[in-house]
Amino acid sequence: MQLIALALLVGFVLGLRVASSATAPIPLIIDTDVGSFYDDFAAIALVLKNDDLDVKLVVTCTDDTTARAKVLAKFLTLIRRSDIPIGIGVRNDNSTQHALFGWGADFELDKYGGGVYQDGVAAMATILEQYKSEVEILAIGPTTNFPSLMSRYPGVLNGTRVVLSGGSIYKGYYNSTPAVAEYNIATCPLCARQLLTAGVSISMAPLDTTGVSSLTANYTRQLLASVTADALTVGNSLVYYCSNLPYDGEVPQCEFNVSTPVLYDAVAALMTFASAAACLEYRDLSIAIDDRGYTLVDGAGGVPVTVALYWAGGDAVGLEKYRAFFTLMLSSSIPL
Repeated sequence: MQLIALALLVGFVLGLRVASSATAPIPLIIDTDVGSFYDDFAAIALVLKNDDLDVKLVVTCTDDTTARAKVLAKFLTLIRRSDIPIGIGVRNDNSTQHALFGWGADFELDKYGGGVYQDGVAAMATILEQYKSEVEILAIGPTTNFPSLMSRYPGVLNGTRVVLSGGSIYKGYYNSTPAVAEYNIATCPLCARQLLTAGVSISMAPLDTTGVSSLTANYTRQLLASVTADALTVGNSLVYYCSNLPYDGEVPQCEFNVSTPVLYDAVAALMTFASAAACLEYRDLSIAIDDRGYTLVDGAGGVPVTVALYWAGGDAVGLEKYRAFFTLMLSSSIPL
């Protein structure tokens, strides 16, 4: 019986892997605060497995965006995707040192194969202007690049679909209640509010689903034992991350015999797959953002947002499918 269940699960995740149509891939921009937390690596590695998407640019956001670009360049090189251009986003603090900055510090940006745009916002605008409303954006960090993008290039986002990792509807971190001011939104509530009201189509992955998205021990062992470029890089960077945390609060999540740290942004990456509804249940809600960074349902000034609010069939079904899918995708790429 267990073998039958395993075969059905493998069949499901392989079905998710298949491109949803024979049409040309959709141009995608990734906006990321890679370098702070481990989940951006997981999200980027996963979304690069989506054959329906063509990643045109990855842009760094918040704090020292050049240090983040080094982390990103090293990661993309190691997973053999140094063909993708990198953009350096808006800088707002060059003093904060994040957990993975040391991991990327030895990488020389001028040697990155895909090229580095010093003005990442202008690079975003170029792609948006070239492909118009065909472009999708995966925003897996605070939305600090978007006010500059919208002020410098008015209307450039019109008709764009944005998949946003952030928010807290009914649950907070680690499946707790009540809702909280989630980090990506609370870092700059005004930035997030401007994005929501910019005439874009927003899909949101809030803490209600992302807050429990760690890999359990069996999947963690499979990932760390894999010899693919993706799995080895993600696994090695995870070990570095857990060994260099500047604070104690996350250390228990690095007990690999229990689970990985929570992979918040990987849920937003999952949402880019056409078949993600097999894992997630969506609700169309009116969302407003207050000055504290809370995402309010039916609040004043709310706009329509498609929210990945629940795991389909509950955690035991949808969440388990996601874990199997993520692990299989990273463990079945090109071996080193």
